[in-house]
Amino acid sequence: MVSRRVHSRYERRLPDTAAGGREVLICLTVRRFPCRAPACPKVTFAEQVRGLTSRYARRTSGLTGVLQAVALALGGRAGARLSRRLAAAVSRMTLLRLIRALPGTAVSTAPRVLGVDEFALRKGRRYGTLLVDVETRRPVDILPERSADSFAAWLDERPGTQVICRDRAGVYSDGGTRGAPGAIQVADRWHLWPNLGEAVERAVARHRQHLTAAASASPPAAQDQAAPQDQAPPAAERSGGIAGRTRRRHADVHRLVAGGCSQAASPPSSACPATPSAGSPAPPTPASCSSATGHPAAPASCTTTKRTCGNGGTPAAPMPRRRGRRSAAAATGAATRPSGTTSRVSAETPSSPLQPRNRPSLARSPPGS
Repeated sequence: MVSRRVHSRYERRLPDTAAGGREVLICLTVRRFPCRAPACPKVTFAEQVRGLTSRYARRTSGLTGVLQAVALALGGRAGARLSRRLAAAVSRMTLLRLIRALPGTAVSTAPRVLGVDEFALRKGRRYGTLLVDVETRRPVDILPERSADSFAAWLDERPGTQVICRDRAGVYSDGGTRGAPGAIQVADRWHLWPNLGEAVERAVARHRQHLTAAASASPPAAQDQAAPQDQAPPAAERSGGIAGRTRRRHADVHRLVAGGCSQAASPPSSACPATPSAGSPAPPTPASCSSATGHPAAPASCTTTKRTCGNGGTPAAPMPRRRGRRSAAAATGAATRPSGTTSRVSAETPSSPLQPRNRPSLARSPPGS
């Protein structure tokens, strides 16, 4: 039934294939017609341009075909990168949806060599069955479950299978025997290698004590001959300024440790003098230890609380106290101020041998002085 009365119009914008490396957008005015069939649930419907538009499509038929070819060849991520170069940028999920929207081909007869294996719809809970044509390496069908009954029913509906390539599970063996009794069942190489590896591992673990005994009972001569082959050749000695300086420091440290110096007392440069060589003066004795600043000599053990001499050396002079500018200036003003005046800071003369700079006093003098 043809409808000739126009109900309304609206505008569709459809991306099309690129022209000159630029995106093309088609703005199309479409008419809507009322449906004249009383029993039709659609009140109105829109007209379609053959070869250009389709129902609920967001792009032209030509661009949809190009994107479907890209998705089938490259997949999601790689296809999305290529689509940007084709001036028809889409996301990877759009390409995957285009693949899922492709119509499936109905299989009337089973392939001559059929491959069957399981796949996880939800790992550990739900599995399906994938059927593949081994000669063309293309998937044939997908079964929603992993059972012998579903596989046998599929083979009954599609006769002609001569070889069934499967894993070593009993589910597909039973289904193949019932569905195609005359077919030859073989195990594929992918499953043979893991099964062989697991069998060898179990055999080695079972006879492990025999292997250990055989290794320990081997002749010593054979072990001696095999030992030099296992040893790696010695590394060449490094040469250069850094390597030579490192060797000299290593020798000095071992010489000081052999002479009785302790590394825990103080650094080697201040705690222990170097070992005297021929013609050099002997190290000072504990009785001759004295301070250069007039401090009393240390006891016979020649040890101090801070920097000590491990074998009778002279203790280091105390470090001078560091004073700020304000405290030094206040001390200078207190020394030159007449008696009877007060100050907010201490007037103690510094004991450091360093002389403070001549700066004006920061102390406040009383009024009338």
